[in-house]
Amino acid sequence: MPNNLASNTQATLSKSILDRFESKRTISKTVNTQFLGDAINSNTGDTVFIKRPGRFKSSSTADGDISGTTANSIIAGKAKGVVQNFITVEVDWSILEQATQLNQLDELVIEPMCDEIVTSLETRFGDFAMKNCNLSVGTPGQAVDAWGDVAKIAAMVKSMSFPSGERTLLINPFSQVALSEIQRSIGTADGLVNPAFKDAVINSNFAGMRVMTSDSLTTFTSGSSTDRIGAIVGTPDATYVTAKDTMTQSINLNGLTNSTTIKAGEVIEVTGRYYLNQSTRLVIMNGATPVKWRGVVTADATVSGTGTATIIVAGPAIKETTEQYDTVDVGLTAGDVVTLMHGASTLYQPNMFYHKNAYSIGSVPLPKLSAQDVLMKTKDGLQLRMSRGSSLRENKQILRVDLLPAFAVLNPFLAGQAYGNA
Repeated sequence: MPNNLASNTQATLSKSILDRFESKRTISKTVNTQFLGDAINSNTGDTVFIKRPGRFKSSSTADGDISGTTANSIIAGKAKGVVQNFITVEVDWSILEQATQLNQLDELVIEPMCDEIVTSLETRFGDFAMKNCNLSVGTPGQAVDAWGDVAKIAAMVKSMSFPSGERTLLINPFSQVALSEIQRSIGTADGLVNPAFKDAVINSNFAGMRVMTSDSLTTFTSGSSTDRIGAIVGTPDATYVTAKDTMTQSINLNGLTNSTTIKAGEVIEVTGRYYLNQSTRLVIMNGATPVKWRGVVTADATVSGTGTATIIVAGPAIKETTEQYDTVDVGLTAGDVVTLMHGASTLYQPNMFYHKNAYSIGSVPLPKLSAQDVLMKTKDGLQLRMSRGSSLRENKQILRVDLLPAFAVLNPFLAGQAYGNA
């Protein structure tokens, strides 16, 4: 005899799961999401590639004669989306429990299942985003506790020429308390229909940014190297053709503490190398002071017994003669002073700011199990699979819900870690 959850039919149950899942989402609604369909399947492996848009530089001539100029190159870059681990929540209950106790399936089972799936998805994505951005504002460890801090983050966003719209700042819930002390009328997200999303919005448009609170911001412990200032060894590759598929850069350092670590998520700053506005290609200025180039370490690195390490940072410092893809005024070179901005062996929780198109969350299509399965999909492309079965000998009902995400960095220069100011 097939499973029977009293008045809950297969269709009713799946709709309840999808509605609950949708109502709980916050961070995943602020980035590019898509159903990967045929992009990833049994023939493609676990990686999907998304084309990066080109970037071109105009010329300026008195008479329109461009015979002495060089045409822009077309370099096809690909953002790599990698499939993550399954997110699965499974529950079971006995027929006796079903018959005598399980009269509130939505509240007792469905809602907490969806809570866990959303929390797992958004926490994992938050960790991915924190390690794969380029920008950094403020002093690591300082709370964002004043609207002036938010304004400084917004200034960086504008100075980097983020595309208009869909700019988000995620802050720690305790920062929300500090900001609400200043601005009493929080929760100005009129018109938003998602309950969790609406509740998370503090200000829907402050200096062109949507400010939200999030309990899914990830934490990390900085590396153990107590020497926080080192130097570049050799000249890093500064060409776009090398960086176009990963949007990262490899940098060799020395002068660090022997046999220690540098951790993913740490921020480096290079003295004398400055950011360019991504539209005008002019140096970004904070008053009379140019803004130093920074990079976020994407993977843990080990410092050798002689104090050297190779780090990979998101958002390469590109400098070419054509200036078409430049991100810095002068390329990194041997001897440049590098500062690790975080303190050694300290726990941090960065706030995050980004444009919607900085990242992508893809949903991998799942084959059905040999059970009672329903595939459900949100309007923006995230697919859940609900599977129902039973254990005949144990007299149990079994319910599981699965999501298989893939994460991609589309543009690390459209995202950053945010702290307050000391």
